[in-house]
Amino acid sequence: MAVGQARYSPMCNDSGGIIDDLIVYKLAPERYMAAVNASNRFKDADWIKARLFGNVTFEDISDSIAQIALQGPASKAIMTKLVSEDALPEKYYACTQDVHIGGTACIVARTGYTGEFGYELYVSAERAEIIWNLLMDAGVPDGLVPCGLGARDTLRLEAAMPLYGHEMDETITPLETALGFAVKFDKPDFIGKAALIAKGAPGRRRVGLKLTGKGIAREHQDVYAGDALIGRTTSGTHCPYLGGAYAMAILDIDYTEPTTAVEIDVRGRRVTAEVVELPFYKHK
Repeated sequence: MAVGQARYSPMCNDSGGIIDDLIVYKLAPERYMAAVNASNRFKDADWIKARLFGNVTFEDISDSIAQIALQGPASKAIMTKLVSEDALPEKYYACTQDVHIGGTACIVARTGYTGEFGYELYVSAERAEIIWNLLMDAGVPDGLVPCGLGARDTLRLEAAMPLYGHEMDETITPLETALGFAVKFDKPDFIGKAALIAKGAPGRRRVGLKLTGKGIAREHQDVYAGDALIGRTTSGTHCPYLGGAYAMAILDIDYTEPTTAVEIDVRGRRVTAEVVELPFYKHK
């Protein structure tokens, strides 16, 4: 990685399951910042600290840092009302440091969890409200509105972005949840490598499901092919942009080809669905 680059990665346990997924930003030749899921903060910090080796210093700075995500097609237009375009990262999964907004130094990253163009801003916690208000004021002409976790969850599902505790956990491997692109077996070693190799080709895989029957699937609902239980949904909802009900599921490998017909047990009632390619939606 070069300074200013960011990298997405699952963090595996010894058996190849996923402790968490995170983004690592390279801020200097020997300085990195990892952004983890807030609900896993303490678990992740304990796991990392217990496995440090060499001349390494680790610090959990969560209490002193806030993250504000500005997402959507107008993001760049809004940001350039506050800073020059040259100060913003140009490439996806890149970041720029010491971007001053309203007198506050920020890290601005071209990352996000919505499937749309956008930025994530890392700022000192005590200055977060100031940055928030500046962004909201600058975004008035572009229709900027606050987005809650429910709306964000719909967006990330449409973009087929996995969520910890749903599409991944400590019993699900990256290869089973379609994160093989983030696992590099040509590396000399990493935690979980031996276990992943020993498991061989995965016997199950994350797929998309389009509901063809009437109903909305949610997480942790059984999926059937005839009388055979072949997996469970991991997330599901009505997707406004797509105009229908969709879900993600981890299914036995024999039932993961597109157009495969399945049924989902939605509160005791079988609802028909078919396997479709992921992502459901891709920003162009």
